[in-house]
Amino acid sequence: MMENIPNENFDEKNTQERSGSHNQDVYIEGPKTVQEGKTAHLIGKVKFHPSIKNIKWQKECNGTFSGINIHKQKYKGSRNDYWNPILEIHDFDIEDQMRYRLKVVHEKFSTYSNEHKLKILRSSGTAKIEIPLNETVKRYRPGENITIKVRIDNPFNVRCAMWQRATRNKGKFESIDITLEKYKGTITKSTTNEAVLCLNDCDETDMSLGPYSLLATCSDKREIRSDSINLDIVKGFKASFSSLPKAKQKHYVCSGDGSSIYETEIEYNESVEIVGTIRSYPKDVKISWMKGSRPLNLVDSKYAGSYRLDDKFVLCIKNVTEEDKDEYRIRATEDLEGKQISDTLKIIVIGDKPKVNLRVSIESQPLKCGNTIVLEARIVSNLTRFDVDWKKDGQKIHNKEKFIKDHSEKLNPTLTILKASFDDQGMYSVITELEERSSF
Repeated sequence: MMENIPNENFDEKNTQERSGSHNQDVYIEGPKTVQEGKTAHLIGKVKFHPSIKNIKWQKECNGTFSGINIHKQKYKGSRNDYWNPILEIHDFDIEDQMRYRLKVVHEKFSTYSNEHKLKILRSSGTAKIEIPLNETVKRYRPGENITIKVRIDNPFNVRCAMWQRATRNKGKFESIDITLEKYKGTITKSTTNEAVLCLNDCDETDMSLGPYSLLATCSDKREIRSDSINLDIVKGFKASFSSLPKAKQKHYVCSGDGSSIYETEIEYNESVEIVGTIRSYPKDVKISWMKGSRPLNLVDSKYAGSYRLDDKFVLCIKNVTEEDKDEYRIRATEDLEGKQISDTLKIIVIGDKPKVNLRVSIESQPLKCGNTIVLEARIVSNLTRFDVDWKKDGQKIHNKEKFIKDHSEKLNPTLTILKASFDDQGMYSVITELEERSSF
């Protein structure tokens, strides 16, 4: 058995876990909640390393971590072995409700596991039902599967619970038959502080049948009811965007539809792929890509490779130029009357086409037969990736015995013509990968 670490206090600021960057070679697993009076079990996993000296279970108190004396009766059965670290906390009470972690001491440094918080479930006291704020502001589309979750404090004090919906008689409720396929997945009571209502393949009638609530009967025979949940089911569609290269969210549009504006920077002549994920009703609604206020013709070779796969619409834009700088959206037509509810992806083009000038170098000999002629190009470009080559009368030059290409200075390439003759007369040009050229 490995040597125990003496009790120590550690400044919260020095723990890796606060930033979510704990060492992946050591972690702990276990339940998030423990019933009052029961035993909590945490299991550690430590990847072996020859520099490991010992390990120690720790707990947090007032923002700092200290070592746990596993020899106390409270922690009977716990182990500090690196091959099988176990922490058992018996007779769990409110004082045990805190964060726990493993410390692994190496020869020259220490590493820490993730922090695991345990919460007590009290078997006594008043039960309470809470609806998370995010469950009250969601908007759904017909055809979606709706899942609503509510929190139950002290679920062990709840004898039974049922989901209900309001009737047309004011103040009256009726229970939902959760055995129907419509409500498959619904949970009325759980020891994990959570009850779940599922409405599969929702439609606008589900909104008119509400609002919905959870009714619970406690051990003392009292009844408690959650606040009402009103469904917001809207006929329409929602498109969210992603892109390669990855776009960055710039601003959130407070327009009521939850849309956002994204920007992605593309280097001149590079390609971009925009992926639009659609949630729509009806399912077969027709979709078109928009550039500004104009629909795109995906038959154009500019957008070759664009496709649709299930609910994903992929727009490929080849070799972007300043003309592609715009805002891109998705529009639904026909049944939705051209309604457009989507994020906006704005393409920003970085750089411009190269500017190329060609001249006879000052190091060149006069343009006479038998002399060595040096042509020099001047390229102005802020692009990082492009190639340079030379042509004579529109054809690439390959004769290495007659011509010497020097591209060591990418923005100042040269072409040397050895022992010039009348056969070397013609139109010479330097070209970049972007087909921008200058002739001499």
